[in-house]
Amino acid sequence: MTTPSTPSPRKKPASPDRRSRRQARAEEEAKRKRQKRLMTLLAAVLVVAVAGVTVFAIINSRDESKNTPLASPMALDQIPRSGMTIGATDAPVTVIEYADFQCPYCANFALQLEPELIQNYVATGKVRFEFQPLPIISVDLKGKQITDPSAESVLASEAGFCAADQNTFWEFYSLLFSKQTGEEVGDFTLEKLIGYAKEGGLDVDAFTTCMTNRTHLQDVVDSYQRGKAAGVTGTPTFFVNGTKVLGYGQLEQTIQDKLNGG
Repeated sequence: MTTPSTPSPRKKPASPDRRSRRQARAEEEAKRKRQKRLMTLLAAVLVVAVAGVTVFAIINSRDESKNTPLASPMALDQIPRSGMTIGATDAPVTVIEYADFQCPYCANFALQLEPELIQNYVATGKVRFEFQPLPIISVDLKGKQITDPSAESVLASEAGFCAADQNTFWEFYSLLFSKQTGEEVGDFTLEKLIGYAKEGGLDVDAFTTCMTNRTHLQDVVDSYQRGKAAGVTGTPTFFVNGTKVLGYGQLEQTIQDKLNGG
C-alpha cells in the first residue's frame, strides 16, 4: 500500500503591513545611498573649487610680484659692475643671458628668480652675470627690420645700453621688465622709455639724446648677431661657462655643477 504523501506546507502570503515595512526599508536604503553619492559629489566639487581658488590666488600673486622689481638698487650697489655685466671679474663661473625685454619668461626670471641668484652667487663672488639683448620678438616673431623705429624689442634694448652709459643698467633692467604687458603693444615706445628713465632717476636729457640719436643701435645689432651665431632660438637662453641652457629651469643646477668642477 502506498502511503499518501503529505503536501508541503504553503507559506502564508506576507501581510500588507509586512510588505509595506519591507518597501519602506528598501526606500530608506535607497535614500541613504543617494545621499551618500550626493555627499561624495559635493566633496569632490568642493575640492576642485578650493584648488581653483588656490591656483587663482597663486597666479594673482605672481602677476602682482611681476610688477615689482625685486632687485633693490642698494643691494646692487654693493656688487662690482660694468655696463651690462655684474659680479667679480675673477668669479669662477660666468653666466651670459640672451633675453628680450618683451619676453614674459625673461620678465619672470628677471623679477622673481634672478634677485635670489644674484644674492646667492653673484654677491658672493661665485658668478659673474652678463646680459646680452636679443630682440627676437620684434625681429623674428613680428618680422620687423632691426632698424625699424617701431620695433619695441630693439628700442628697449637700446634703452638698456643708454642706461648702462649712466651705470644704472641693472636697476633699469628690472624697471623695464616690470613695465612689460605684451608684445608690440606700446610698452616700449620712445616716449614711454623716456618716461621710464625719468621714473628710474636717470639723467633724462642724456638718455633722450642717446635714444633719439640711436647711439647704440649697432650694439643691439651686434648682440643679436652674436646670439643667433651661438644658436639662440628662444629667450631666455643662458650660457654657463659656455654650456648652453635654454630657459631657467636648469640654470642654478648648471651653475652648481660648474662650481663643483663639472
